[in-house]
Amino acid sequence: MKKVRCLYFIGIFIMLQGCAIDKSKEYLLKGDEQLEMKNYEYAINNYDKAIEINPKNDAAYFKRGKAFLYQAQYSKSIDDFSNAIKINDKKCIYYVYRGWGWFSTDRSYMEKAIEDVSKALSMDTKCVEAYHLKANISLVQSDYMSIINICNKAIEIDPQFVGELGTGEWSIYKLRGKGYQNTGQYDKALSDYNKGLEYVPQDEETLVLIGGIFGNYKGDQQKAVEYYSKAIAINPRYAMAYGMRGYAHALLHKDQEAINDFTTAIKLWPNFTIAYCGRARVYIRMNNLVQAVGDLQQAARGGNAEAQQALVKIGMSW
Repeated sequence: MKKVRCLYFIGIFIMLQGCAIDKSKEYLLKGDEQLEMKNYEYAINNYDKAIEINPKNDAAYFKRGKAFLYQAQYSKSIDDFSNAIKINDKKCIYYVYRGWGWFSTDRSYMEKAIEDVSKALSMDTKCVEAYHLKANISLVQSDYMSIINICNKAIEIDPQFVGELGTGEWSIYKLRGKGYQNTGQYDKALSDYNKGLEYVPQDEETLVLIGGIFGNYKGDQQKAVEYYSKAIAINPRYAMAYGMRGYAHALLHKDQEAINDFTTAIKLWPNFTIAYCGRARVYIRMNNLVQAVGDLQQAARGGNAEAQQALVKIGMSW
């Protein structure tokens, strides 16, 4: 009789455990829906409940870590990715995302990011997400040939790969394009940027990069303006696009359009010293020296060496 009773209670316990795990999965799925919609707080709340019910749910820690990462709560994201790894250390993607946490926290943690990406690739040499992070690390280190080589490997594995960082998506072609651009291979860069737009057509940064090549290296300012305008149409608060278009307008001697763009760029980014310098040049050409000096002083106070040197030459302080 005692044996039967014992088996009965064991059966009840197993059944309750199964129900708890099912409930944990239910909250996990709800969190996934919210994460997909970028409703990060709601996603975190659901992952909290999933973890409370099943503290061994490594996927819940991992996905909550992603939500924290996308909110720039890097310390919390690293903790969650570490907990996921403690529960299940066989998934290379957990190391990749913890690497993103280190990478995003501070450049002093770069070695930790490198350790995690190396661990991920030692587990799976075809982990394209790890190559994506590795290429971004090389970009920060200005190691442009490495970017090209790393992206070549990633493209061999998955030519359609698009990395997501929460605030936006990055085609692997855009990363390789930056490698080509910074090694003077502008036609290859253009080809990659355009290929990247096939996968992420709303990537305003890529449009600005294309505009920059036309304006800075091919001397086609009108074409540059077209691309900057496309970027602004996607993101009307993209200060860099206004600043770059301002320079293109200035080179086309469309002074008022240039001033309008520089002014908008400065409103969106008050410390955009390059925009102050650009507007100062246009004011000088328009013989508006008071406004020009004011802009140079503002840029100089922001640490712009070009503005500081210009003011020293005319005996002005800032």
